[in-house]
Amino acid sequence: DIALIGEKGSGKSTLVKAFASILGYRTRDIFCYRDMSSRDLLQHRTTDPWGNTAWADSPLVQAAIHGDLAVLDGIHRLAKGTLYGALGPLLADRWCSLPDGTLLFSASQWSTLMNRGEKVKAALLASGARKVSPAFRVIACGDLPEPSKPGMSGNWIDDEVSTLFNFHVLLDLPFPELRKLVETVASNHSNADNEAKQRIGKLLSFSQAVKAACKDPDLKPLQLSLRALLRTAKLLASQNDLAGALDRAFSARFKFLEAFQRVKGEKLLAEAGIEALETTARSAELSPKQLDCLRRSPARPELVPKVQFVQIANHLVVLQNMLASWSAGQHLLLVGNQGVGKNKLADHMLSLLCCEREYVQLHRDTTLQSLTVTPTLQAWTVPGTIRDSLGQAGVVSWRDSALLRAAKAGRCVVVDEADKAPLEAMAFSAGEPPKLWRL
Repeated sequence: DIALIGEKGSGKSTLVKAFASILGYRTRDIFCYRDMSSRDLLQHRTTDPWGNTAWADSPLVQAAIHGDLAVLDGIHRLAKGTLYGALGPLLADRWCSLPDGTLLFSASQWSTLMNRGEKVKAALLASGARKVSPAFRVIACGDLPEPSKPGMSGNWIDDEVSTLFNFHVLLDLPFPELRKLVETVASNHSNADNEAKQRIGKLLSFSQAVKAACKDPDLKPLQLSLRALLRTAKLLASQNDLAGALDRAFSARFKFLEAFQRVKGEKLLAEAGIEALETTARSAELSPKQLDCLRRSPARPELVPKVQFVQIANHLVVLQNMLASWSAGQHLLLVGNQGVGKNKLADHMLSLLCCEREYVQLHRDTTLQSLTVTPTLQAWTVPGTIRDSLGQAGVVSWRDSALLRAAKAGRCVVVDEADKAPLEAMAFSAGEPPKLWRL
């Protein structure tokens, strides 16, 4: 089993996907979070259509049984002792005791037990024991440990965890390779001309300057991961607005920096030949012809929002930036104070694009399960009807949530109050492209 560690956004998930594709493995993703218990890694409780509760295997156990590749994404977030306590026997000996009382045996143990006679074999099968496939493998992805913070979650590689994996570090790309990668991605997205390559060169110069000054904690919010560099390069390939592309790459962080941090950032921008980022929204022009190309033909026009939009100058500038990011195939994060018109801007943009909308509002008790499925109580029907004879009245059924409906039908999902939800509830937006885990 392998542990792949590296900086955030350095391409760990992409590398794991390529690795699995080369070896012909099916991957099963498990997103790890701080409050995840040992039981959650193995099994969880579920409810059938008749209201009975039962144990259901986690993606990790399913991978062990079917011989798939389990990807533990973000193991650095797990509480100390959770990983070793839950998965130590499974990773070391391919043996595990599950919360429902059943056992998983390694292939060699299973073969030995099966050869002990029919009585042992029958008892083993009756107990629900199962065999771990010899092809089963685990790849864990995590951030680099931070030795400067002893006792904190950053220093997550302890003596126990270090015995479970073969560790591999994903180092930063050398500058020539990084430049070639960014230019290739930009040219694949759009035909990048010489001016675009010059803008990309300035972008990389700024990124290297910030990384060289990494010892300064004030510049940490301005560091660009490989994922952010590639996302910005796609914008630069089609737009002559380096400062605006950087502004969107920072995800509005630059606007909320302290004054002394902004001064340091502007100094590095000037040294890289980039004009200072404005603290207000920048305009990214989008021609009516481009807007026509982005318009969709909705299958359900009633889902296209219709709002009364007042053309305010600042709103129009933000709307242009949103449309520019949309045209680059990127997901949008709209940040602002309460009551400034974020929902109205989102609805008006979708109205211009004739795009169907699904709506989800998050809160502090939102879970990943509640984002993917919605419980529905079947209505009572007239006695004697076919539906009533099937006994479906009053039964709780599970239906696709708005998020899943949007993913299946190719609609846009508006996630409101995203800052209220816990980290694990936002797992659906992680990765490139975003992934949905257990339903």
